[in-house]
Amino acid sequence: MKKYFVLLAIAAILVIICGCAQSIPPVQNTSVTTPSQTTQQPVGTTAPKITSSVSDNTIQIKNFTFDPSTITVKAGSAVRWVNKDSVAHKLQFADAGFSTQILGASQSESHIFAVAGVYSYICSIHPSMKGTVIVE
Repeated sequence: MKKYFVLLAIAAILVIICGCAQSIPPVQNTSVTTPSQTTQQPVGTTAPKITSSVSDNTIQIKNFTFDPSTITVKAGSAVRWVNKDSVAHKLQFADAGFSTQILGASQSESHIFAVAGVYSYICSIHPSMKGTVIVE
């Protein structure tokens, strides 16, 4: 019987020692980026100073159209698309090599246009939807 109590005492001590030796892992800082916070920029360029606010350059996607269908901005400006339709849309630029994520209802995404030019785009889900960004 004594052996049983001795073994039980040793086991209890080992459990206590092992329990005290464990450390709590550090909390990792994570951040979530929503499509409306995402901006992209051409590879190999530096981030230009934004010359106008995104709110000045917002294009609404509604009734299967881009409103306005053509927008003119200064180089370095951000343009934001907001999906006001109840269906998803996905922008695809012909020459810029840029496309958005699929934008569900009420989602938005922005893009900074660093280089002057004319940028034509469509909705790759609904190709009859067309728009143009003119960057001066």
